[in-house]
Amino acid sequence: MPDSGRETINTPIFFKTVEQFCRRPGYVLDLRCEKEDFDQIIGKYERPHNNQITCELNGCATMHMRGYIISTKDGRETNCGNTCGHREFGVAFKDVEARYLAAEDTERRRNMLDAVIKDRAEMIAIANSLQLEIAVAAECVAKIMAEVVKDPSLERALTGCLRDGGAIRVEDKTESPLPGSKGNLHTIATIRGGEAVYRHVTIVRAIRYDIIDPLYALDSADLATMTSKELAVKTLQLNTLSQAMVGARTFLNDARAFCSKQNLAEFEKLRQLMSSKNHTARLNRILDRLPALVDYGN
Repeated sequence: MPDSGRETINTPIFFKTVEQFCRRPGYVLDLRCEKEDFDQIIGKYERPHNNQITCELNGCATMHMRGYIISTKDGRETNCGNTCGHREFGVAFKDVEARYLAAEDTERRRNMLDAVIKDRAEMIAIANSLQLEIAVAAECVAKIMAEVVKDPSLERALTGCLRDGGAIRVEDKTESPLPGSKGNLHTIATIRGGEAVYRHVTIVRAIRYDIIDPLYALDSADLATMTSKELAVKTLQLNTLSQAMVGARTFLNDARAFCSKQNLAEFEKLRQLMSSKNHTARLNRILDRLPALVDYGN
């Protein structure tokens, strides 16, 4: 009989093959185990639909695809289907299964964070390079907006256009609407990359706080001692970091579109959203300057 003086297994095991658990020294076929003898779940396994195995617990012999390797208090082990343990051990099995699944989740988070730490230097280098490129893009957007805000009517027209997804929509004058009504609106142009306008003030700082600083804060020495809650917090930061990287690249694409000469030339059509009394010499100067204001975009 296997030695009963072993420690509780804290690290969950995923057995990829039947041989991996069958060759363990404590493994036995057709294990007989009463509720009071059941100890813990050591690991789990998954089998393909066309290659299922039998449950070896208390003569069950049910074919199944998913199951656990369980052990008794005296150190014997066997495999049982994922539902068989509930049937044989009831609430006791549910409690042990919950602890096992929690440990499995903790281990998954720890491995995920460890993988990020191994690539951290490269990720920080990428983030720093991205931050520099974004700073240039944000400055280009800022230059454009600094000109736009010089004319309040132009700023209002652009803001309304961006709220409409960038579409410059005007009334169709060729229609003959009923008295007191307006003709249908149709799009004469589209201002691209408008999201960059909303983010250009905060994006550079966000790269530091949401990406670079969290990467520096990850430490492999801490992972082994972190609680499940602490690991959950770090994992959430990692997810936020990944989203921030996606958002940063999205900003670059938006900024390139917004700052392109072709896009800035379309600002001329914003006149049609403005009252004729606002078609001033100042507006003319601003719209004339915009296409040549920055050398950025596509």
